[in-house]
Amino acid sequence: PLSLSRFEAATTLASLINVGEKMHGRPRKAYKPEEEAASASKAVKLRSLQNQFMSNHHAKIYTKEAIDLSTKLLEINPEAYTAWNYRKLAVEDTLSREESNQDLVKSVLDEELKVVESALRQNFKSYGAWHHRKWVLSKGHSSVGNELRLLDKFQTLDSRNFHAWNYRRFVVELTNRSKEDELKYTEDMISKDFSNYSAWHNRSVLLSSLLAKAEGFMPNEKIPDEYKLVHDAIFTDEDDQSGWFYHLWLLDQTVDVETPLLTSSWPSHGSCINLSGGAGCLNDSSSSKLTTFCSESGSFPLILYFDQAVSGVSSSTVTVDSELRGNEDLVWEPVSNKNSRVSSVWVARLKYMSSEPCFPKEYTVKVRIGNSPGIVSSRGCNFSTPYEFVFTAHVHDTVREDSQEVVVSWTDGFDIWDAQSKDLNFLVNLDQQMGLKWRQEAIEEEIELFRALSDSKIGKLTLARLLMAKAMISENGVKGVHYEEILELYNDLMVLDSSHYHYYKDEHSVALLHKVTSSTESLSRHLFRYRDMNNSVCLRLNNLSLSRIASVKKLLFVQMLDLSHNELRSTEGLEAMQLLSCLNLSHNRIRSFSALDSLRHLKQLRVLDVSHNNFGEHSVDTTRYLCSSPLSNSEWTEDEVGRQMPSLVTKYWDAYFVLRDLNLKQLDIAGNMIAGDEFYTLVPQVVPTLVWLNGHKLGILLYDFVSIQRLCTIYLPHFLPTWRIRILVSHVQRVSVLQLHLLLSISSHSLTQYIRFGNGLVKSIEASAFPRWISRNNEVRLSFLRAEASSSSMTMITKSCTWRANSLGQEIQADLSDEDEEDLCPVECVTEFKTDDELLRVLEKAKETNTLVVVDFYRPSCGSCKYIEQGFSKLCKQSGDQEAPVIFLKHNVIDEYDEQSEVAERLRIKSVPLFHFYKNGVLLEAFATRDKERIDASIVKYTSSESSSTSE
Repeated sequence: PLSLSRFEAATTLASLINVGEKMHGRPRKAYKPEEEAASASKAVKLRSLQNQFMSNHHAKIYTKEAIDLSTKLLEINPEAYTAWNYRKLAVEDTLSREESNQDLVKSVLDEELKVVESALRQNFKSYGAWHHRKWVLSKGHSSVGNELRLLDKFQTLDSRNFHAWNYRRFVVELTNRSKEDELKYTEDMISKDFSNYSAWHNRSVLLSSLLAKAEGFMPNEKIPDEYKLVHDAIFTDEDDQSGWFYHLWLLDQTVDVETPLLTSSWPSHGSCINLSGGAGCLNDSSSSKLTTFCSESGSFPLILYFDQAVSGVSSSTVTVDSELRGNEDLVWEPVSNKNSRVSSVWVARLKYMSSEPCFPKEYTVKVRIGNSPGIVSSRGCNFSTPYEFVFTAHVHDTVREDSQEVVVSWTDGFDIWDAQSKDLNFLVNLDQQMGLKWRQEAIEEEIELFRALSDSKIGKLTLARLLMAKAMISENGVKGVHYEEILELYNDLMVLDSSHYHYYKDEHSVALLHKVTSSTESLSRHLFRYRDMNNSVCLRLNNLSLSRIASVKKLLFVQMLDLSHNELRSTEGLEAMQLLSCLNLSHNRIRSFSALDSLRHLKQLRVLDVSHNNFGEHSVDTTRYLCSSPLSNSEWTEDEVGRQMPSLVTKYWDAYFVLRDLNLKQLDIAGNMIAGDEFYTLVPQVVPTLVWLNGHKLGILLYDFVSIQRLCTIYLPHFLPTWRIRILVSHVQRVSVLQLHLLLSISSHSLTQYIRFGNGLVKSIEASAFPRWISRNNEVRLSFLRAEASSSSMTMITKSCTWRANSLGQEIQADLSDEDEEDLCPVECVTEFKTDDELLRVLEKAKETNTLVVVDFYRPSCGSCKYIEQGFSKLCKQSGDQEAPVIFLKHNVIDEYDEQSEVAERLRIKSVPLFHFYKNGVLLEAFATRDKERIDASIVKYTSSESSSTSE
């Protein structure tokens, strides 16, 4: 930097003038009047010195006089890091001119070391001075033999200074001093002062390396000795934190194994799974009691769960042998919220269905891990315990209709789990026993010792940690006893130490979930079958006061999870549950959609309930930040929704980024402050697959205000007063009531209107009964009303709308009956395109005649796509050429390389069949459906004369 920063200015004045009353809890000595006067005089002198120094720096003057001036400045204020940077530039300038003169080079660098030493005597904690000394030594022209002696002097003055300990590790690396000698040094420093946190920390760093590699440092011998060392510190002064932190580190070393282990998988060894295709699941009463899995993509997840984060999981380190075709080169992906290639959970997707029909068949799949090197933990240890598991897959080439025709209820439809523990053993991978007796013995000795300190807060906490460690490596029979005591200890701590309540609450939740999953018997008490979804496995953990999610490795087989009525603030941990299709998070304490980020990894998730949380209650003033949201990031690529609704996407950016990656069919978000017409307008656009919103089905007939006004003033008079329209308002907002008020005022008939409010009450009201105080809102297009009637009445409306449109000059078929086979149109009238350019050319051509363009996005292997194909082709009669009022297109979202097409990737298409409606080059509506009548209704809506004028 070419000017002094605010930090440097502050540290300069702080070195001369007394600021604040205390520093790290130590009271400052008050200055006397004469001392304040002397300090002010020094400040004036220092400012003059700084001005001269900055002038030299700007002019790049590196003369002896200029360098001496910087030396004086650093003697007064060692924190002036611009002066240290200037000296680096001066040294580089000298070395570039006198590189051959080794004596001069050594002299210059030695001078730098003297300046640093002088600055450190002034301020032992100067970051700039320590970093400058490292830089000088890294040049390689200075002797490092004197550095340890110098450090001994400095550490005698302040043995806990972490700058010196950090520099000491740097010097040890340069001098090749043995780690054993350094370990002895830390012991000497600890014996002088038990509260030397830096010495304890350095000891843990050294032992981590020695226990992993050095001979004579066996964990079963060295760790028990370390417990004895730390006991001296803890029982001498139990209020000092240093020893407790080291004890916690020792406990981790006792429980954790250096080499990574595979602790869980799905499918698990010996299990049997049923696989079917299509949007629905196979409903076969004779099938296995265990997991039935269905997928529109014709693939299922293969999940590996390690006890620690690892890298290197690939088709070369994991071998999958089976007769299932298309799985020769599996792609393994880490499941992590950190966008890292290191994770404890890895998943690959095995294909089990092809485009060609086949008979039900049984396949054996064998998975081998670790036969080839390459899987490495984040600590650098190799996966050295080869593991193999085998499972059976029953594949049924069954295409079912969409299973989301009925809303998923969390209150009924559940049957108690009737499986015995032996049945669950095939679903749950129990903890691998490490078989090392010394670990259990060491922990048991610690438990007996710390029961004597159980009256203190730190004693209770340590005892709870020890009992938790013992439970993790104990036999199943005694785990329950340990968990009961652990839960009681954390309950006591929440009362004794309220300032750390949330930490204790989280640990209590972890212990409770470990207790639930500690045995198949305890887990089965929370397991149910959901009848309406083909007896899917449901785990109900509601009303347990949970604040944190844990023990997920035991729950990989769960398809429905009820976590309602808890105290959760985040879904972190659920990303490993790749089979999860339904999730209930209602009545928790989640504040933002960012806390749901882990759900983006759940490709099977279709039902999500986040009602009655705290969304929108704790807004953040983003105007304080340079980048107020990820939308400020230049790498963010705007999609169709972002272009059409920029203000809403900006306002609800966290919901947008999470929801757009989900393929939800049912979403419940009522009971949150964020819930409202404006937000409900955005959600269906971000999640085009959505069928149910807050218990109401979307898309029977959706009209904006103009469309409903036209419906009442033009079409309905033909049927009144014998027919009554029923207006359904899902969420009562002022703009919605206003629209309905205006709608009824426009209609010249006295109608009885039925209004269904969000609380389920139905009121019969007249147009005149609406309140007069509602002010007009011009943004009526942002809110939708849904018109519902009986099927016969809707047929009459459709025919009337079509007839009225024909009278206005629109050539639209009057009767769209599926049963009228003579009205069928050949499939060729639906034009298929493959590239973006082809689509854009059609859209540009359609703009010239104000023609509606309807696009069917499909996949050949999709059963629902095949079902709607015939109905879609019937709709295109008299509309198959470029001059017609409607142009019908279709696009295969899978290209010739069996990957997602460029068009589908750009439009972020995640489910099929999906239909887009374009007019004047603008996407008017998008939804996934296999209902021809819904497509027909949208065509009628967007081809009427008023709709055409509005879109123009």
